[in-house]
Amino acid sequence: MNFIVFYLILAVGLSLLSASFYLSTRMDKLSELLLTKVKNELSLRFIEESENFIVNGELTNLIQEILIYFENFKSIGIDDLSNKIFERSDKIKNEIEYILYIIMFINRIYTYSQELKRNSALTKILSILVVILGIVNGIIVQLGYSFIIPVILISTSISILIGILFEIFGTWYRINKSVEKLTRHLENNKN
Repeated sequence: MNFIVFYLILAVGLSLLSASFYLSTRMDKLSELLLTKVKNELSLRFIEESENFIVNGELTNLIQEILIYFENFKSIGIDDLSNKIFERSDKIKNEIEYILYIIMFINRIYTYSQELKRNSALTKILSILVVILGIVNGIIVQLGYSFIIPVILISTSISILIGILFEIFGTWYRINKSVEKLTRHLENNKN
């Protein structure tokens, strides 16, 4: 009976270890993918949008019109100036918001990437600890020690570590969903 329990604990521990290492590898790949996206695609997009804002944006057009107005007429009424500003304020605000949104998106992706790297390393360490504690617990049960305290302590430690692993899995899932949502939102704002 003790052998069955030991091998059952060992099988569960090894399957958890392989699943954890697989997930850890996926976290590393996603982290690298996010960093590559930040370095390449999003940085270029930020530069392009900033250039468009400076060269072709509504604010630039408004300033050019005001300068032409000053050059031609040498005076401008405050009412005319305020009307021109108010007419274009929504467009200018939208252009600035989009550029700031790209910056926020870059920062969030970078933060997610760093969090995935930390969680990847932590997943490997915790899964190894769970397997080691499971084997120790199985050996204690197999040897037939009647001391219940070590078994309870080790089982509690295993439960806590598995809980932490599930929290890491949840973080990975939330990051995936959040990146998809941010990417979709960024694409929708572009159009």
